[in-house]
Amino acid sequence: MVLALLSLLLQVVGLVLGYVKMEGRLKAIFLSLFETLSFVLGVWIMGWTGVWIMISSVVISLFVFGAYLAIKQDDSFTKVSVHTGEHKKRVGEMHYRLRKMSKSYRTIMADKQQRLLELLSQRHRTLTEMELMVPHIANLYVVHRPEVELEELVPKFDRLMRHGRYQAKDAERLANLLADEKRRSPGDLGDVMDELLGDAS
Repeated sequence: MVLALLSLLLQVVGLVLGYVKMEGRLKAIFLSLFETLSFVLGVWIMGWTGVWIMISSVVISLFVFGAYLAIKQDDSFTKVSVHTGEHKKRVGEMHYRLRKMSKSYRTIMADKQQRLLELLSQRHRTLTEMELMVPHIANLYVVHRPEVELEELVPKFDRLMRHGRYQAKDAERLANLLADEKRRSPGDLGDVMDELLGDAS
């Protein structure tokens, strides 16, 4: 009885730590086969008590994970606020508008959304510019990941915008140009962007 209870409690800890460690990946929503078997065995040995412990552990795990994500988001918004000189509330409002207006932005994981905003703010983009650029960068990321990561995509996209003297409102035009060039090129999107940057320099 004690061993079964200990097994279940260890799996609760494992679930929470696993969510935190694997956050940002699709497989984070699934338990491993070993963890699932451990839950089932614990419930089978302890009966209804095990069932209630399992349900409670899942609720607690989701609460802890939600709190972890909220803290990470607040930290990210603070960084963007510092880089742009805007109030953190305005950063959050922009983020939620982007989630409503851009399917691609809404599709990528929360940590990637935050990273995208951080990277653009580090390139000295204003919130207005970011709101115009993010949907099109997110489109490129969704289509071409994992061959290109945000850490490569965002700086190169920003450099192409500046070299080509594109305004933020022209981000869609640049994204379409990149998509067309990618279809004609045997290389990945990063290679295409490097070629265009070489031509522009």
